[in-house]
Amino acid sequence: MNFFSIAEKLDGQERLEKVEEASKKEKRRQGSAENGTNDAEKIEKEKKRAEDMEKRVDNAEKRAEDAEKRAEDAEKRAEDAEKRAEDAEKRAKDEEKRAGNAEKRADDAEIRMKDAEQKVEQEMRRSKIAECKIEQLKQIYNDQYWNIPREDIIFTGPEIGSGGLATVSKADYGGVQIAVKKFHNQNICHLSEEQFRRELQLIASIRHPNLVQFIGATIHGDKMIFLELMPTSLKQQLEKENYFQPNIVKCISLGIIKALNYLHRMQPDAIIHRDISSANVLLEPMLPPQHWRAKVTDYGFFNSVYQLHIETAYSAPEAIVSNEQSPKIDIYSFGILMLQMLTGQLLPLEKRPILFRQIYHKQLLHLVKKCLRLSSLERPSADDIIIELH
Repeated sequence: MNFFSIAEKLDGQERLEKVEEASKKEKRRQGSAENGTNDAEKIEKEKKRAEDMEKRVDNAEKRAEDAEKRAEDAEKRAEDAEKRAEDAEKRAKDEEKRAGNAEKRADDAEIRMKDAEQKVEQEMRRSKIAECKIEQLKQIYNDQYWNIPREDIIFTGPEIGSGGLATVSKADYGGVQIAVKKFHNQNICHLSEEQFRRELQLIASIRHPNLVQFIGATIHGDKMIFLELMPTSLKQQLEKENYFQPNIVKCISLGIIKALNYLHRMQPDAIIHRDISSANVLLEPMLPPQHWRAKVTDYGFFNSVYQLHIETAYSAPEAIVSNEQSPKIDIYSFGILMLQMLTGQLLPLEKRPILFRQIYHKQLLHLVKKCLRLSSLERPSADDIIIELH
């Protein structure tokens, strides 16, 4: 080996060593760079963790603050609840006091009520005693007023009339001619003296220019009542004259309806005649000639109490049904009576149009038709008829 080859070999080794050292240095640099990169990544991660921790701390602080606020609110609500509880206790105590006072007042009221009931009972006893005394005095007074001894009546002639309830005769009482009605109807004859007296007290209290005047009665033995004596009756005059002129019909009808209006206005209960007919309308002459004052008789004679079912040619369709009776049944009978005075005839319902055609006075015909309506609610009242006849 020559010098040059040795020298080249040495140079090659040196270069190789240098290359190796350079390679090692490069590797060290690369390792250092890699370590630097890893450290940077670690630092970034630590920063992120630090930031997350700060955020969690902030959130924790916020939650703590919220919890403190909620705690404060809860404390306030607790204080309010305590106050309300105290108020409720106070109110409960007040209610208990009021309840106690109410119970005391209730007890006092019961005591006063019992005292009042006792006083009422005492007053009722005294009132009943007073009523009995008043009733006794009334009976004594009424008996003195209208109870006429049988021996004071002197009959002066035969019977002048007879009906379903009684017979009528002329008699003298204290120098005055009167009509005596002697009852033969069994419902009336079987009344006790007390029942008969009560009925007569009602009749004795009725006063009207178009009602036949009640004079008195006997309550012992035969039951009789004494009335003013009238010259004639509507029935007798119709038998003589057959029918009347419209002006006379108006005059007589006005007297009849005024009497009915008075009876229908009686309080507390209306008196229903129930037997309006030509026989129960009495007449006395007036000036000018052919004018008559009409007076209704047999009013209130036990029909209002016992509701005797009187069915005649003058009866309304509902007259036989006691729970449907009203003052309008008298209005229907009044219409039949007007129809009879205008035509002189009494015909059944189905033949009445024949009679209507015989009436030429339109006002009276219209009034008769209204009174004869089958529905009682559609018939006029006595007040309405009085206005129409004037």
